[in-house]
Amino acid sequence: MPKCQECHDLPHGNDFVDCMSCHQQPHAPKVIQFAKLEQKVTQDGKSVVVCAVCHKSEGEEFAKYPSMHNTELNCQGCHADVHGTIPSCLDCHDPHVAGQVYQDCLECHSPHSAANIKQYPESVPNVFCSACHEGPYENLQNNVTKHSSLQCATCHTSHGKIPACQDCHGEPHGAELHKRFTNCLDCHVDPHNLPVNKKK
Repeated sequence: MPKCQECHDLPHGNDFVDCMSCHQQPHAPKVIQFAKLEQKVTQDGKSVVVCAVCHKSEGEEFAKYPSMHNTELNCQGCHADVHGTIPSCLDCHDPHVAGQVYQDCLECHSPHSAANIKQYPESVPNVFCSACHEGPYENLQNNVTKHSSLQCATCHTSHGKIPACQDCHGEPHGAELHKRFTNCLDCHVDPHNLPVNKKK
């Protein structure tokens, strides 16, 4: 019986000399017993799960942005079938709105830092935001103003960012009025539900 190293050397480094501890079947080497990968090893002076030795960027992302994905599931919670399996978020999670597909999830979430909403494109449909921000979304639909025609991501360029009205509008009413009313919302109340002068 030849040793794996005769053809493959040690592709995962000197920390992993016992190939058969993970690749238990040489004729199906990608079938890996993930339970064995729960053990931790030291790499670059840090304690990491075995998977992070090869999947370094994912391991670093896990460490930087903890979520239930790594505190409760860890790698084998999602990738336990066959090495290289990439499940859909929707295998475990309900979509925010009907009709969403896996690629929609990736617009805002990275699976290895799921709680940290990443920079999303302006084209993200407003209805996706409505799942968590139902009130502002409904106000924009029910009280149609120029803001209603904008994408949420036009103003909220990153998750949680609340722009100042002046970022888009400057100070349109003149110095005296702006001196008297320093907060635009004293008069305009709510950018998602602006007062509308209704003609009789």
